[in-house]
Amino acid sequence: MDIFNIKKNLRVIFIDEAEVVFSDILKSFGLQETDEEFDEYILHNQESRESIARDAVVVMAKKLIPQEKLIEILQKHLQIPKESAGGIIINIKNKLLPLLLVFPDEKFNDPIFREEISKKIFGEEEPTTEMPPLPIVKKVEIKDVEKNAVELEKKKESKTAAETIGESLKNMQDKYRESTE
Repeated sequence: MDIFNIKKNLRVIFIDEAEVVFSDILKSFGLQETDEEFDEYILHNQESRESIARDAVVVMAKKLIPQEKLIEILQKHLQIPKESAGGIIINIKNKLLPLLLVFPDEKFNDPIFREEISKKIFGEEEPTTEMPPLPIVKKVEIKDVEKNAVELEKKKESKTAAETIGESLKNMQDKYRESTE
């Protein structure tokens, strides 16, 4: 089994604290981008400085290449002095790597593990002191069966009467219509 294959199959997760530290590292080395700069990178199909630095963090967490080689890569791609690139790597190693969550890919096949990681990333849901809304319950009136039958009969009779009035009105209209023949 190749050691590099093992390390390539890792997931690196930035929790909120790690994001804050990462942002601070970018600020301290003048690598944060304005919206206009970011738009220019996209327009020219280039990778942003933040994206390059984030990739460096992932490479360090997975231990894919030696630190010296990573410094050279950062220096070249970020177009910064070697001392600055070295400072970035030292800050990442000392401040950021301890905050990252790094796990083998195959662990994410386990639903219990995924639930635990989700809690670490997003935190536990705090119980609310508010009561959940009560369900709407339709209040049904209880009627006497005999009374209900009488009411239904009355409705039926009034409907029949209405139908007969409607029919007689229609017949009256037909009686007074002139023939078109």
